[in-house]
This record gives sequence, structure tokens and C-alpha cells, in this order.
Amino acid sequence: MPISSPKTALAAGVAGGASVPFDLVVASTDGFPSSGDLLLSDLEIMHYVSISSSSTPALRVTSRSGIMGVSATPALNLSTGAA
Repeated sequence: MPISSPKTALAAGVAGGASVPFDLVVASTDGFPSSGDLLLSDLEIMHYVSISSSSTPALRVTSRSGIMGVSATPALNLSTGAA
């Protein structure tokens, strides 16, 4: 599974129990492909399907806790500023 190489930080936190789909609000979406996988805080894999077209940079997440190796990654409580 290729992980998107652009880097950004969260502009709003995400609860570990947040249900998908949701918009992951980030500092910038510059350089991100139109869809892909993200590795957050080096622990959780999320899949996004689009980039927001609004003035607030965001990625539309449709799944989280993706498989890394042989098991699912944990759904984390992520604070503003997490990368």
C-alpha cells in the first residue's frame, strides 16, 4: 500500500471513535494526490477519496484503521497539529 508522501499537520482534532466518512481538516493539501492513503502519527492508516474544494483544506476520509502488515492500525485520538 503506497502511503502519500506529502506532509501536513491536522488543523482540527479527530476522535478515535469518529465514524467515517468525515473531512480530515489539515493545514494544507498542497502536493496530495486526488485520493490515497495517509499514515498519521506513524500509527494509523486512513484512506481518503477526495480533496475538499472549499476554502478549508480537508481530505475526505472513507476508512480508517487500515491494515499494516497483518493487522489493523489503531483508530487514534488525534490532536490539532498531529502529523
